Amino acid sequence: MSCIEGLVRDRTAQGEARLKQALGQFLIGGIVRNYLPQTWVIITEQEYVTIHADQHGNIRVLQGVAPTRDGDIEIHHDLLADGIQNGRSPPPGSYQVKFYTQKGRTAFDQLKGYFGL
Repeated sequence: MSCIEGLVRDRTAQGEARLKQALGQFLIGGIVRNYLPQTWVIITEQEYVTIHADQHGNIRVLQGVAPTRDGDIEIHHDLLADGIQNGRSPPPGSYQVKFYTQKGRTAFDQLKGYFGL
């Protein structure tokens, strides 16, 4: 397992519990469900990691690039690791986000702080 994959896997395990809790709430669950599934790829100079959240709130983390996705985040390894481990946001302009869907853009805006971005 790579460094970023392990950090992302730990963070998404916590996120999966929160996502499933949100999906279980009547009003909030309906809103959140409209943005699922979501697939994202994190690209660092050392690795590629895909994060996929399905309609039921299950989150998988896989090495490599998913062919179809909602967005990509390109960031230096050390900046992302520091953000996840220590909650320090990287400086503005130090990472790039490419959106492939509008639901991806909306989800990113809501969740970026959860990954230290």
